[in-house]
Amino acid sequence: MKRITSQLKYVLFLFALVLSVSCSTEDGMDGEQGPQGEQGPVGADGRDGNANVISVVIEDVNIVAGPNAISVPELTAAIANNGFVQAYVASSETEWTVFPVSFVEEVSTPTGTTFSSIIVLETTSIAPGVVNIFSSLQDQPLTLRFVLVEGTPSTTPTL
Repeated sequence: MKRITSQLKYVLFLFALVLSVSCSTEDGMDGEQGPQGEQGPVGADGRDGNANVISVVIEDVNIVAGPNAISVPELTAAIANNGFVQAYVASSETEWTVFPVSFVEEVSTPTGTTFSSIIVLETTSIAPGVVNIFSSLQDQPLTLRFVLVEGTPSTTPTL
C-alpha cells in the first residue's frame, strides 16, 4: 500500500511538472486584420441633457408673507414622487443662496425707530407643477431657481 501511495505521489509530481513546463504565456502571432464591416444606420439624435437634471429660473416672482404657490410646469409627477427639488434665491447677479434662507434685516419705521426682523424663505412642499414656499417677506419680487432631479421609484413601501 505504501508503494502505491509513493508511486501515486511520483506520478502526480510528474504530471504537475509537465503541465507547468508545457504552458506558456505566449500564444503565437496574431493573424491579419479582417476587412472593415459595413457602416450601420445612423441613429436618431438623443435628447440633450445632463443626467435627467432640469434647472428652471423664474424671474420677478412676487413673494408675499405667508404661503406662496410657485408654478413650475417642468415639475412632473415623476419628479415629485421619485426625485427631488432644490430651491435657490438670487442673492446677487452672480450668486444663488440655497433654501431654506434666513437672515436678519434692519427695518426703520416712519417714526425713526429701527428694529431687527428675521426674514425666512423655505420650501414647505412640492406637488406636480407647484413648489410651495413660506416667506416672511412683504411683497418682494425675487428671482428663484429650482433644480429638478428625476429619480427611480422606491423599492421600499411608502407610507
